[in-house]
Amino acid sequence: MLKSKSYSHYLSALAVFDSLVLISQEIHIVDEILVIGFHQNGLFHGFSDEACKVILSFSDAVCNLMSAWLIVVMALERLWVVSMPFRTNGTMWFRQKGAIIIILSLLAVMSATQVFR
Repeated sequence: MLKSKSYSHYLSALAVFDSLVLISQEIHIVDEILVIGFHQNGLFHGFSDEACKVILSFSDAVCNLMSAWLIVVMALERLWVVSMPFRTNGTMWFRQKGAIIIILSLLAVMSATQVFR
């Protein structure tokens, strides 16, 4: 029953992006410990290609933004459902398909705003 609700898609997407943010932060912390603490080559020492650094920076920024904006979208959806319960029954945006469209649109917008990286 809960799988068919729109907020389950938001929560799943939030779990994925939050996990990616945590993994990325842990990788950066381990890199700093190796470089500063042990005076060794860091995890990114072998990455001489600028494209890899750009992709890493881009993905970090997009995952951070997605984590924040998914919470905003979930809060707005819940606010709308609670404040106007009878207007949400026939609306596609409060169903699974609408949630998927909103998540993918949000990912596209966040990716487009980070192209400069």
